[in-house]
Formats: sequence, C-alpha cells, structure tokens
Amino acid sequence: MFSGMKGTKPMMNSEYVRPGVYAVQFTGHKQIKNRKGENSVAIDMQVVHVEDSNDGKGHRLGASIAHVIPNHGPQADYFKQNIVSHIGALADIDPMEVDDEMCDLVFGETQPFKGTLGILTAVNVITRANKDFTRVSYEPLKASDALGILTPEEIARFFPNDLLTLMAAAEAK
Repeated sequence: MFSGMKGTKPMMNSEYVRPGVYAVQFTGHKQIKNRKGENSVAIDMQVVHVEDSNDGKGHRLGASIAHVIPNHGPQADYFKQNIVSHIGALADIDPMEVDDEMCDLVFGETQPFKGTLGILTAVNVITRANKDFTRVSYEPLKASDALGILTPEEIARFFPNDLLTLMAAAEAK
C-alpha cells in the first residue's frame, strides 16, 4: 500500500482562496511549481479578521490560505497583471512602477512583506468558458488602521505583547 512514498510532496497546510473579504497577515511569497508543473507563485497568508465570509462559505478566522498564481507562459498577461497589482497594493505604489527587481525581491529570500497586513477581497466570477474563477484583489492595510478593524480578541490572538501597537508606532516614524 505504501510503495512509492519516498519523494512524494507533502500536502500543504493551507487552503486556496475562497470568496469573502478578509484582513490578512502575509506569511510568505514564494516561487513554486503548481500541480501541472508550471512555474507559479504562491502568496501565503493567515486570516486575522473576517469582514465577509460569503455566507459562511469563506475562510474562518486563523485560516492559513495560499493565493497561487500560475504562469502559463508569455501569452498569459494575467500572471504579470496579478503580480504587479499585488506588489503595488502592498507597497502602496502605482503597479506600473513594479519591475523585475521588485518581483525578485518580493518572491526571493528577502521576504520584505512577511508580517505585513492587507485586505484581501475574493469574488467568484463566471468566465467566458462558463467556468467558476475566483478573482482576488488586495489593498494595503496599515497597522494603525488594523487597530480600528480587528477586535480586541483578534489583536490578542494574532499580535501578542502589543505587537500590532508596536507595528503602528513603527509606521508612524
């Protein structure tokens, strides 16, 4: 029953993005191969506040989720569009300013956005091929703004020892 186990990739401890509106903390940005073996990127995050859970079908508080963006090759403009939109939102800059160097930095070992916050909005849309597709967008979320959005229980759970207050103070400098 267990022949061929060696070298099997373990299951990720995260879920794909489901529809809803969430405050998230980014836990990593990485380059991966998707299930089809295509070069892709994964944006890993944890849900720290649920604004809209899509009538209970969305993510729960504390869920680890991954937004996987496949690169289907040079004809797939949406890959680049998703990347520049994401980095532009997190850096709070015009997406047209995002260049190759920034992408290498964000999805490389440096991980400049690890620990930062954002608002993730995901909606299901029907494609021209009549298939469901989850459209994901991001907005920046400053720690000072998160203090007004997250409940005291969420702050204590995800940002112990006044970490969110310290992050807000660091932003103010």
